[in-house]
Formats: sequence, C-alpha cells, structure tokens
Amino acid sequence: MQFDPAEHLRRYRMRIARYRFANWTLSVHTRVDIDFTGADRYLARTAPRDGIGREHLWLWACARVIRERPLFNAAFDGFRDLRPREDIHLRVSVRTPTGGLGFVVVEHADRLDPRAMAERLRALAASAAPPEHVELAPRTRTGRLGRLMDDLEQTLVDYAPHLEHRIGGGAGGEAGTFTVLDAGAWGAEDFHAVLLRPALAMLVVMAPRTDVVPGAQGPEVAVRVPMAVPFCHKMMDTDAAGYFLFHMQQLLDDPDRYLGKSR
Repeated sequence: MQFDPAEHLRRYRMRIARYRFANWTLSVHTRVDIDFTGADRYLARTAPRDGIGREHLWLWACARVIRERPLFNAAFDGFRDLRPREDIHLRVSVRTPTGGLGFVVVEHADRLDPRAMAERLRALAASAAPPEHVELAPRTRTGRLGRLMDDLEQTLVDYAPHLEHRIGGGAGGEAGTFTVLDAGAWGAEDFHAVLLRPALAMLVVMAPRTDVVPGAQGPEVAVRVPMAVPFCHKMMDTDAAGYFLFHMQQLLDDPDRYLGKSR
C-alpha cells in the first residue's frame, strides 16, 4: 500500500475547512481488550519448541498491522511536514537487569515471525537504552511580569518544531519508527503514555486479566490483554486507532492462518 502524505494532508485540511465552525473533542487514547484465547492455543503448541511468549506474538502482529496501515509508521513534525517511512523498526520496552525500563530497536520487525522476534529480543536485551526524560520546569515567577514571561516561554516551547530543523535539534522520539510499551510487565492495568514527535501513534500493552465466559461445554476462562493506541489527533482519530486494534485481534485470533501451519 502506498502512502501519499500530500494527499493525506489535503484531505485533513479539507476536513478542517468543512468543520471549522464545529467544536468537538477527540480522544487521544483508544483502548480495546484483546482476546488472547486463540493466541494462547497457538502458544501451547509452539512455545515449548520455539521459546516464544505472548509478547512476541503481539509484536509480530503489531508489525504486520503497521505494514498494512502505513500512516502509523509516518513521521510528523506537528505542523506541516508529514513523511512516510518505508522501514518498520519497532522500539520495544524491556526490563533491565535492575528491574528498570529500557528500550531496544527491532529493525525490520515486519520481516520476523514470532520465533525470530523472540531471538532478536534476547540478542538485543543487553543493549537496552533508558527512555527519554521529558520535564517541564515549574513556573515560579510571581507578579504580572513574571506570569507574562511564563506565558512567553510556553509559547516558544509550543513553536519549537519550527526551529528544530534550523538548530539541528530533535523532538526526542527518533529511535525506531513505532514504539510498543509493555506496561503490563510492571503490573500496570491502565496506563496513559505521552506520545513524542515525530511519532503519530504507539501501542501500550497492559497486564492481562481473566474473565469467565460462556463456552460450548459450560463456563470457560478467557484471557484478555488490554491494549491502547495513543495517537496524534491532528493526523488520525479514534476510528483509525480502533481499526489498528481490530486488525491486531484478527491476527491473534488465529496466528496459524497468517504464519502457515507448516512450522
């Protein structure tokens, strides 16, 4: 699928013009509980042989979805520069030896099956880098002049993307092309992440939970893995993020169908 950034921006501007007098709120966080029943059946057959787990399955599925939905792999400066990126390099969270948060970059992740994904992550674990640190200094100025200076400073921060290309700076999120954060590895049942430019979206995975559901032979236990897609509301909306997660569910319902049964 070819992604035309100029055409996407044209449609976006037309949408703004059409609804310029409307005022509405768009969520920047779409969440779906992914049913892992089919994925767990696949793991029960393959995990003892290939050493893969749920994480490697959802990373494989995520890379495939991005390949079919190239807007999620684009770069956006926050104003007018939208660029497609051909390669899919997943920036994946890992637990460091001290129990902290680190990230590795799995290059060309869409070319890997779950077994190769597991091998790549094990090989990269030792090179995990800490996450970007984003901090806004507290406003301590007093008086009208002080508040005016605070406002001026915040305005300059808001327009920083206009200056980045000239001063050679960056937004802080250039590693990889799409980030997957496994917040559930630290026990998080709900997590709202900050999306850094130039990314348009990311995937956040929360701690699995179990539900009792009706089955053919009576009540059954189903595993749900909550996943959320924070996104840039200037470039996409809840529908796009929802379809991303819907596509994830399709792949994880029956991995054999997409990986082949001759493994």
